[in-house]
Amino acid sequence: MGLFSPKIKVEQLEGLFTQLQEQIVENGKLRTQLQLEIENKNQLNNEFSKQIKENDDLKNKLNIQKEKTSQISENYDKLISEYKKLKVYSVNLQQRIDELQKYEDIFKNFESSDNLNNKCFKCVPIVYQNIRKTSLEIWIDKLEKFISSKSQKSSYKKDVQSAIRKLENCKKGLKGENSLKQSLLELKDKNVNFSDMIILQDLCFKSPYKNDDGYRKNIQIDFLVITKFVIFIFDSKYRTGIEIINDGNSSLHNIQEYRKDIMKIISQSGLKEKLNIKDSNIYAIMVYSGKNEINHASFNVKSTDSNSGYCEECDEIQYIFNSNLVNEISGVYSHAGRKQKSIGFDGLSPNDIAEIADSILDYTCSNSYDFNLKCPLCGKDIVECSGRYGKFLGCTGFKSGCNYSESM
Repeated sequence: MGLFSPKIKVEQLEGLFTQLQEQIVENGKLRTQLQLEIENKNQLNNEFSKQIKENDDLKNKLNIQKEKTSQISENYDKLISEYKKLKVYSVNLQQRIDELQKYEDIFKNFESSDNLNNKCFKCVPIVYQNIRKTSLEIWIDKLEKFISSKSQKSSYKKDVQSAIRKLENCKKGLKGENSLKQSLLELKDKNVNFSDMIILQDLCFKSPYKNDDGYRKNIQIDFLVITKFVIFIFDSKYRTGIEIINDGNSSLHNIQEYRKDIMKIISQSGLKEKLNIKDSNIYAIMVYSGKNEINHASFNVKSTDSNSGYCEECDEIQYIFNSNLVNEISGVYSHAGRKQKSIGFDGLSPNDIAEIADSILDYTCSNSYDFNLKCPLCGKDIVECSGRYGKFLGCTGFKSGCNYSESM
């Protein structure tokens, strides 16, 4: 029968059946393993779903926390802004109190007058400044005391003569500062564009920049005025003769450098970017008072001329006669406003002006420079010394021939 015999076929079938049974067993194992994997997967899915739900809960909590944090931050910013405004305005309040105390006797006389109702009272704008004498007033006091105490001593004759000359110059300078101050008050009082401006007087501080030796220059700014479109830096000069201005003028160079110092302070406070303040917003000006004439590049300009200011594209003003200051500054302000509005800048708000003033005051307080510690004769440092009659303050320029001293 060969390969087709019934016996062979039965054997083949039995072999196939055995293989089939083995495959069935193997499939059973695979089904069991698959079932275990399915159960594990379902368990993982349940855990994953649970984790997703927990994450959603955490996200909700995080969003709630973010909203609370944002609200707290907003309230904090508002409080800080109010604090800064109050800090600046407190200076104004103290100044008003001092002004009222100064004129207390005058008010009493008015109260006793029969024609009180016919009197007109007007509130004078206040200059923001520290409640103290200015640097120039301090030097005048020091020089007067030095002259009165040393004038009878022959050994101090040369120093007394030097002090007298210095005193005359300081008094002229003070006259110029007071004249400029009155012009600024007039500007604030009579021009609506300047009603919100803040005036800082006699700022004494160390420059935010270091020189090549690693030291910071001592800065003294007579007046800094913050307005809607322009921040003005004023250096007051009282001259009775012709002032020659050229590129080598040290005073002119210094006041132009002060622009960089003020911009650096504003930048460090974060207000430069916040309020979009640019270098062209800051103008440095030398203000001349008295009967004077300016010779600039062989071109003479007199104080009686209608246009006393010299400027280059209204980016840097070099000088203005005080007699024309109100009109000149108003013109500069208007020109700057038109330029800035053309590029989409609508100017600083009263709160912005107060914030800038506060940042500058904060810096000057933290980096103050005391002119009381400088010799009014030669400008060198004054230090504590010991002598025959006890301790006193003496000039460190003693070896150079300066004999200035004062009692402690």
